[in-house]
Amino acid sequence: MTISKPVNPVFVLALVAEEERGALSALLAGTQFVLRFADNILDAIISLRHYGPVPVVLHDSGYSDSWRSLLCVIGNVPNPPKVVVATPDVATWGAVLEMGGHDAVPKPWDRDLIRVLTLATAN
Repeated sequence: MTISKPVNPVFVLALVAEEERGALSALLAGTQFVLRFADNILDAIISLRHYGPVPVVLHDSGYSDSWRSLLCVIGNVPNPPKVVVATPDVATWGAVLEMGGHDAVPKPWDRDLIRVLTLATAN
């Protein structure tokens, strides 16, 4: 008989389009990651202040608010989370890292996101 340890949930604040939320939720189902969605950067900041810090903010580069704006704003909140940007444009990845993002992941969503989130929340 195998006894599994309960997994503590890790909250991830996601700024992604509504039509992307189902696929993202399905990908992370069964992991320790619990998604909270924000509709824009202001909503994300309000969520961070209301619910407290989260270790990671996931931003879809195709979403309405700029990931660059998010990085600028997120640096001013207490205990700033790591920002992971999802983008189909590999050329954007270097810019994300140069501007202080934690990492970039490919779009469409794939299992690499789980690896990146796990590493981002490991410390």
